[in-house]
Amino acid sequence: MVWIVLAVIFGIAELLTAGFFILNFSFASIVAYIASLITDDLYVQLLVFLVSSIIFLFATKPIANKLQKEDKIKTNTDKLIGQVGVVTETVNNMNSTGQAKFNGEIWSIKSNSEENIEKDQKVKVIEVSGVKLIVEKI
Repeated sequence: MVWIVLAVIFGIAELLTAGFFILNFSFASIVAYIASLITDDLYVQLLVFLVSSIIFLFATKPIANKLQKEDKIKTNTDKLIGQVGVVTETVNNMNSTGQAKFNGEIWSIKSNSEENIEKDQKVKVIEVSGVKLIVEKI
């Protein structure tokens, strides 16, 4: 009966998490319950639980990885990589300041190096990080 209770607890815990990790222990608890119907030896039941947990972990890992695989969503900011713009506000990574104009739009930017980039300098976008463009001076 303990194994069924554990299976339910692991099942509920799985519902509260984002991954499929805990569900394996719920399945292993059911296997251990079946073992408890065959033998009263607690060590055998624990061994069955441990072995079946490992088997379920390895068996379901590829499925869980496939289900959790996140496709990167392409946005229009990806098109900015390689674009050249003009700094409209001096770039200072220490103060988290800096803006530049690309294709008529103002963007917050950071330098790929620690050096400041002065206003009216030309910069090239090399990466997008969140809502900021990472640029290099050209």
